Amino acid sequence: MRTLHVLVGVLLILVGYFGYLIYTQKIPCVTPISYGVGTYDGRVSVSEPEAIRLMHQAAAVWNKALEREVFVEGMSPELPVNFVYGPLQQTLDARDTIVGDIESAKAEQKVVANEYAALKKQYERAQKQGRATPAMKSELDTLLARYYELQKIISADVAKGNSLTYDDVKAGQYIFDSSGARIYVYGFENNKELESTLIHEFGHALGLGHVDDERSVMYRSDKSVATTLSPTDLLELTRACNEQKTLLSGILNS
Repeated sequence: MRTLHVLVGVLLILVGYFGYLIYTQKIPCVTPISYGVGTYDGRVSVSEPEAIRLMHQAAAVWNKALEREVFVEGMSPELPVNFVYGPLQQTLDARDTIVGDIESAKAEQKVVANEYAALKKQYERAQKQGRATPAMKSELDTLLARYYELQKIISADVAKGNSLTYDDVKAGQYIFDSSGARIYVYGFENNKELESTLIHEFGHALGLGHVDDERSVMYRSDKSVATTLSPTDLLELTRACNEQKTLLSGILNS
């Protein structure tokens, strides 16, 4: 009986030791990774509660695929997600401002064109009746000049918008170095793009690399807005998790 107690004691120690190794190593796909908001710049185009909700949805995509919680929300997260007002968001906001200016100018131009057309009919009738006045002609010329002025403004804004480039700017980034793991989100146009970026970067945290399939979450965060895993994503997930399990076996056998 004493020998059995000793064996049980040794077994518990070994289980505890292996559990400690697994916990301290934080092996993706094997041990849960806690996540949460790190820094949050209030200038980003989503509220913090909405950003948190989308983080939960992104984590759930991987948890569902692996049928276990590989990502869990934590108060002191091992994987902080930092929302940064970076060059990409600045460019997107500048573009939105330009688009707004163009739409306003076009709306005013339409009003001016309608006023000009109505006044021109009145002027032409007045001319036939000998009642046309210099004031009417002056007003017509003013409206026409404003129409072409607005056209120049629109053309200038279109050129300004076309000069904006953001294809080479990252939407998000996963970093793992001596300071630990972290995610940075630099910009997005809407909630779907943000969710896609979060799923993509969480994928990197699991050890997944980029794939060539444009329909996939792991294609590139700034080139894909997928929010569901493709067969290519699932193959890459299997590869990454098998690699992590091999790493675990190496730790346990060392």
